[in-house]
Amino acid sequence: MNQTPRMSASAALSLAAVLALLMLPVFFHINNLLAEKSLVITGLYTLFALLLGLLPLTVFRPLLFVLLMLPFLIIMPFELIHVINYDGYSTLAAFVSSIETNPGEASEFIHDYRHYFFILYPLIALATLAALFKIKWSYKLPARFRMAIAIGFFLVLSLFTVRTLLEQRKGEGLYLASVSNLYGRLFTQNYPFAHLVKAVQYIQQHRAMQAALAQKQRFEFHARASQDWLAKKPVVILVIGETSRAHNWQLSGYSRPTNPLLSKRASLSYFDHAVTAATHTSQTIQLVLSRATPGNLEPLYHEKSLVAAFAEAGYTTVWLSNQNMTGGVETAVYTIALEADERHFTGGDYRIKGKPDEVLVGMLQTTLEQHRNKPLFVVIHTMGSHEVYRNRYPPAFARFQPASTGNDYNFATPGMRERLLNSYDNSILYTDYVLDQLIETASRAQRPITLTYFSDHGENVLDDEARRFGHGGVIPTLYVTDVPLFVWTGNKFCQLRPLPCAALAGNRHKPATTLHVFDTLLDLGEITLDQQPPSHSLASPTYQAGERTILNTSYKAIRYDDIVKTVQKQKERPGMTSVMETTTSSVNEKTGTLQP
Repeated sequence: MNQTPRMSASAALSLAAVLALLMLPVFFHINNLLAEKSLVITGLYTLFALLLGLLPLTVFRPLLFVLLMLPFLIIMPFELIHVINYDGYSTLAAFVSSIETNPGEASEFIHDYRHYFFILYPLIALATLAALFKIKWSYKLPARFRMAIAIGFFLVLSLFTVRTLLEQRKGEGLYLASVSNLYGRLFTQNYPFAHLVKAVQYIQQHRAMQAALAQKQRFEFHARASQDWLAKKPVVILVIGETSRAHNWQLSGYSRPTNPLLSKRASLSYFDHAVTAATHTSQTIQLVLSRATPGNLEPLYHEKSLVAAFAEAGYTTVWLSNQNMTGGVETAVYTIALEADERHFTGGDYRIKGKPDEVLVGMLQTTLEQHRNKPLFVVIHTMGSHEVYRNRYPPAFARFQPASTGNDYNFATPGMRERLLNSYDNSILYTDYVLDQLIETASRAQRPITLTYFSDHGENVLDDEARRFGHGGVIPTLYVTDVPLFVWTGNKFCQLRPLPCAALAGNRHKPATTLHVFDTLLDLGEITLDQQPPSHSLASPTYQAGERTILNTSYKAIRYDDIVKTVQKQKERPGMTSVMETTTSSVNEKTGTLQP
């Protein structure tokens, strides 16, 4: 009778090393769970995730298991970065961003967190090679171990099931639906196999987008503007900012002079309580330029964008961008740009300085000259404050010192947060200059003209003890959700249409969201649509903000007020002092430097 050979000690040790590395995100996720759940529930969630990861060993031989886990080991450092920096496992939005990124942005991400990769990939390589050489194909886990994994897994699953049923007994009693929802969360949102679910969801989403493109070709807004207004050759300009948060804008009350030019501009209505529609660029731009909302994404798949509405109404449409046309696949933003009559991309790359945003000033000037006798709608997509911050501004704008000069993202280095913040503020100072130049160029056109600006999302810059960096996250911070938004109106526009100008000035202190840009631009362009829902135009004297929602990284609509409450609870936790609060209070406003 042939017996399965027992694993040697070295083989067992190499398998244990592979398992330990594979499960690192699970262990680091414990701290995130403790912030929201009790110690017992945190323990059950952690045990379930560990047993779920071990479950394939009850079926597959150890060597086959190691081979099957290789893809998950490769992406494990990325998952660990998300768990540590964004309070949870990676989401579908993060997965989409990683697929649709370009090489430059990907290289910057790797550079930002290179210390993770320098440490983890050598360990992964050593553990994997040891496992491949030490574990024989004939090895199997002893039956008692496989039985223990299976029994432990189903025991923990049963505890979750009983708890859910008991909770429903006190509530609405929807037992089957509640248990089904529980299993859906446990199996589709747990590391590491949630990546397979996200891959399937992405493929489905991408196919839906491709199918929608064909359907959109037949779509019409039935948009119209009066011939009398179009005869005046109006110009409506929309500038899309990148990674600029309201907290660091002088116009929002920031103590540093980051908006010295815009703060002096007349006829500029800055909305000081504006929030983003989503926390990732692609999702935000899609929502802002469509009739979709975080709670209703259907228009994204069936309707064209604001660009098409202006074209239908008789405007010539132009898309100017200092970013790449596309990432790894045809992106949703580029799909919107395709609706424009003209498209001009500089091919800006995140990994190098590339062309500064002021190149867009010349592109706008050329566009205005070439279409001087046409109604015009122009979308300008900037590079803004996208990391690496020091690459976003020329040396002349390095006002706040000490600023980053290289090796930016070794967060453990003393003074790194100060240098990052200074570089970030320098990028906003440069954005102020670029926007002022765009307005100056527009003001010389001697046509009824407006310029609207908003940022796609904000950014975390190591602002508190949580030391978050970047944007997104399971629960976004106010540094991510609160964004700058303003509308500038030219003299000729206000002479011809004084009511919208007065309304913009009167509404600037009311709550706002970038979702309102769609209706606002239609209003400024004097465009009406068939079956148009109630307007949320910031240029309307009857403007009402309504409830503000944000699309989170799980593609769910969350109330901004709920985010504020969550942030407040986090602040009340012992030791959670905001670095931003302590830092900005010590800014020397004259020199821009930080005081000890």
